Amino acid sequence: LNLGTATIALMMSLPILAGAAMQIPIGYLSDKFDRRLVLMGVAALAVSVDTYFVVLQPDHALPVLIATTVFGAAIYTVYPIIIAHASDKAAPGAFIKVSGGLLLMYGIGGIAGPILSGWIMGALPKQGLFITTLSAHILILIYAAVRIKQEKAVPDEDKSDYVGMMPGRYATPETSAL
Repeated sequence: LNLGTATIALMMSLPILAGAAMQIPIGYLSDKFDRRLVLMGVAALAVSVDTYFVVLQPDHALPVLIATTVFGAAIYTVYPIIIAHASDKAAPGAFIKVSGGLLLMYGIGGIAGPILSGWIMGALPKQGLFITTLSAHILILIYAAVRIKQEKAVPDEDKSDYVGMMPGRYATPETSAL
């Protein structure tokens, strides 16, 4: 896109800021409604941005900045919703085990995702990254829909509180100090 350094820095910062800003409203919705429905809504928002990038392939700075901001607002709220839902479903005293399993899955995705994305980006340079994320977000939508059909929602009184967080790789001693 021939973006300048300042625009690229903005493009990398805005999604993270939007993800942080969305923690409170998404957390509120997640506490008031079935977390799986909220997860589907967030994933659907991410699918719409993925589709925008894949189909329209924007080539101007402003649309790219807006789309990446919306994308960040969606993707950085997925993990906390999943953690909160897993916490709701965990047996008393089993959250450490559940959390460890989720971190293992996150790690597997952190290894497989870049390899798969790199391969797809090699074949389709402009759309590859968003084809990868589109696939992942569609899988999240499908899985949440299947789980909604299989099981009733967790009653409000059995829900744990939503705690906004970024995925583990962003938690450094410096960010903890902040």
